[in-house]
Amino acid sequence: MFKKSIPIIFVGLSVVVAMLVLGWVVFVKIDEPVQAPVVDDGDNEIVIDDVGDDDIDDNVLAYFCNLGAILRCDVYMLDVDKDSVGNPDNYGWREGAFKSIILMGDAPPQGGPESYAPELWDGGHTLDNVTYWSENIDPIRVYSIVVGSDPDTYAAFSEISERTGGKVYLSPDASDVSDAIIKAIEDMESDGYGVEVNITPAQNEASPKDSVFYSVNITNKGDLADVYDVSFEAENFAGYRGYPTAIQCSWTTFNNSNMELNPSMSEIRPLMVSVPENWAGMEDVNYTFSVNAKSETNVDVSNTSFAELKIRADKRSMVEYSKLEIQWLAELVNSSDIDQGIKNALLAKLTNAESKANQALDYLDSGKTVIADNMIQVSQNEMNAFTKLVEAQYDKKIMQPDAEMLKEKASQVTEDLEKARDE
Repeated sequence: MFKKSIPIIFVGLSVVVAMLVLGWVVFVKIDEPVQAPVVDDGDNEIVIDDVGDDDIDDNVLAYFCNLGAILRCDVYMLDVDKDSVGNPDNYGWREGAFKSIILMGDAPPQGGPESYAPELWDGGHTLDNVTYWSENIDPIRVYSIVVGSDPDTYAAFSEISERTGGKVYLSPDASDVSDAIIKAIEDMESDGYGVEVNITPAQNEASPKDSVFYSVNITNKGDLADVYDVSFEAENFAGYRGYPTAIQCSWTTFNNSNMELNPSMSEIRPLMVSVPENWAGMEDVNYTFSVNAKSETNVDVSNTSFAELKIRADKRSMVEYSKLEIQWLAELVNSSDIDQGIKNALLAKLTNAESKANQALDYLDSGKTVIADNMIQVSQNEMNAFTKLVEAQYDKKIMQPDAEMLKEKASQVTEDLEKARDE
C-alpha cells in the first residue's frame, strides 16, 4: 500500500495496536508506546504479531504518553553516541529515512518527570524541548491524532504538529483511529518530498540585442532524495503593444534536464535570455516567465518560481511594430469582401509602406538616422494614400463597416510611424 520506507513511532493510545511499516515496527498499548527492532525477511517485509504485556522485556523501551515520551522517541532513535542518552539498546533511525512520530491521545500531554529525561536534559520537558529535538534529528515530524473532541487536546496536538512540520487529524471515536493512521501515513509519503525553486533576480531589464542573466536555484526541501523534472515556461501578456506576446524558447539558454538532489541540497542553473534585434514594440513590455521543478517520485510535489523581463522600446522596435501592423492590415484587406480591383490597389499601397519601413530599418542599422526618418515619412505617406482610397470608395465598392475598420487600422499605423520618427 505504501510506496516508501517510512520509519514511524506511535506514542500513546488507549488500545493495543499492531502496525506494519517498512523499516520499523512499533507497538502501542495503553499509555505505553513500545518500540521493537526491525524484523526483515530479506524482502523488506515485516511480519507482525499482536503484542501483550508478556511481550515487553528489557530490550524494549516503554514510557508514558507525555512530552517526555515524544522527546525520548526523538533522542533514543538517534544512531550516534547512544550511551550518552543512557540506552545501549538504542536501535537508531535508519540513515536517509523520512522520520515521523504519530502522537495519539484523548488528553493533552503533560511535561515528564526528571527520570524520563535524557542525561543532557534537566527537569521536565516542554514543547520547546520536543521541537528542538524534532528539528535536529534530520528532522522528525510529529503527526497527531486527536481521539475524541477535547478542545485542549486539539490545541496542544495542533501546536506540536505545526511546530514540527507534521499534521493533525481528528478521530471522533476510537473506532476511527485506524482510518486516521492510514491517512497520516499517506500524508507522510507526500510530506517526505518537497522542492523549492527560486529565480534571481525577480526582475530584469533589457533592450533589443541585449542578453540578461538569471540564476535558478532548485532546493530539495523534503526529507528524501528525489529527482525533479525541470521546465521553463513563458507567460503570454495582455495589454501591451509588443510582439511576440511571450518570451520565445529560441531566446533562452537553459539546462532543463532532470535534476537529482539529496535532502536540503541545492543546485543553481544559469538562465540567459537574449532579446532579438527585430523585437517589435511601441512601448516597454513586461514579460513573465517561470521555471517549474516537479518530483518524479511524487507527482503532487512541485514548485514554480516566476520572474519578469522588461524589454525597453526604442526607435527600431517601433518601426518593427509598425511594419507588423501593416502586415496585419494587409491580411485584413485580403479577407474583406471588397471589389478585387480596389483590393489590389489597397494592397499595393500597403506593400509600398512596408517596403519603406524595411528601408528605414536598414538605415537605422547603419547608423543613418536622418535617412531612416525620411523613409519612415514616406511610409506614412503611403498609409495616408491608403486611407484616401478607402474614403473614396466609402459605401461604394467598400461597404461602410469594412471602410470604417480599415480607416481605423490605417490611422493607428500612421500614428505609430509618427511616434517612431520622433523617437
